[in-house]
Amino acid sequence: MLGFAFSAKSQVQSVTNEKESARIFVQKFYDWYLVLWAEAQKHPSRSATRELAVSQKPEYFDSALKSALAKDDSAQNKSGDIVGLDFDPFLRCQELYGEYQACDVKRTGGKYFVDIRNIEKGKTEKEIRGAELRVVAGLVKRNGHWIFTNFMYPSKDGKSNLLSMLKDLKNDRDKSSIK
Repeated sequence: MLGFAFSAKSQVQSVTNEKESARIFVQKFYDWYLVLWAEAQKHPSRSATRELAVSQKPEYFDSALKSALAKDDSAQNKSGDIVGLDFDPFLRCQELYGEYQACDVKRTGGKYFVDIRNIEKGKTEKEIRGAELRVVAGLVKRNGHWIFTNFMYPSKDGKSNLLSMLKDLKNDRDKSSIK
């Protein structure tokens, strides 16, 4: 009986440690990405910040997500019109304000979901937890490393996410090229 209790406690600690590890990974990514984003704004003619992020840290992104982003970027670069994402998919904005804080972590099966809240510097933890939810980063751990699989956006139906948007945009581009 004691062995079972110890095993259960060990499993709870392991899940807690994994959640904290996921939160830290996401926060480090956002800390790095916000610097990259700010620097890219000084040179607007260069590649989109998301292109830079994926090219500089490809190991952070699932292959399906990298592929969908690359196709969207390629289509956008070939067109004079907006035919792809018109906002930053990791920040869910066109203009940056405040800081981004990785907060609550949920686990469903082997997937982890980290809430990203938009805050102003100097806020208390209670204020951070009450701040606007901007993005939920979906990730998994493969071969001991965290990998982003999708980014979900708060919506009334709860179904708004980056991969679905990229798929819909691709379908729209495919339909319009037939005409």
